[in-house]
Amino acid sequence: MKTHVRQRKGVWLLATLVLMAVGLSGTAILGEDALTVQKCRSAWESSGAFRSCGLAQVHNVLANISVDDEQCKVNVDCSTSTWGIYRNQTWQGSKEDMAKLNNCNGYLKLENC
Repeated sequence: MKTHVRQRKGVWLLATLVLMAVGLSGTAILGEDALTVQKCRSAWESSGAFRSCGLAQVHNVLANISVDDEQCKVNVDCSTSTWGIYRNQTWQGSKEDMAKLNNCNGYLKLENC
């Protein structure tokens, strides 16, 4: 009888390890289409605002990228037309829109300035 109990413990241990491995890889839990911080970061880095917002040598706040409610979110300092003056901006929206962001005198906007 003890052998049977040990076999069950072994099966549970194996099942737990498999579930942990799948969970850590993210493919079974998140799926291929899931929005991730890395996808949002890539969209941010392709935006026009990336070149003048969150620069380490200029701003106090580097671009903080996150995912909130299935949308990309960025909190960042953006330069204005006056040297040394910047505005802290938070923007949230789709990954596609994040890639279209521009810095318009310190404000994050989707349209051209």
